Amino acid sequence: MQWGYALNPNNGRRIVIDTNNRDYIGSHETTFYHLDGEWYHEINKTAIKRGGKRGQYLRENFHRATAHKFKQYRYIKFLQRAARKRLNTALFKIQPYPKPNKPTES
Repeated sequence: MQWGYALNPNNGRRIVIDTNNRDYIGSHETTFYHLDGEWYHEINKTAIKRGGKRGQYLRENFHRATAHKFKQYRYIKFLQRAARKRLNTALFKIQPYPKPNKPTES
């Protein structure tokens, strides 16, 4: 394993984690669904084989779910010194941590 990858959804709280052991590599918006007090990632709607019982419940009751868009922040931790050189910079570039209440680059 060369690196670990983490996502931090802000869930409307506008929180960005500034960690000293991970690099910030951007953000994206993802749709989450709220149904009967539970939150579901959009992948649960379509991942029939991996969605399990939660995904099945969402698909069966999708007409009652409410959609919410949240920004997810991406972080990476390099576990090997040479791994940083192998990062696909066409997809990911190491960026400064975003400041609260300022727009972030995707």
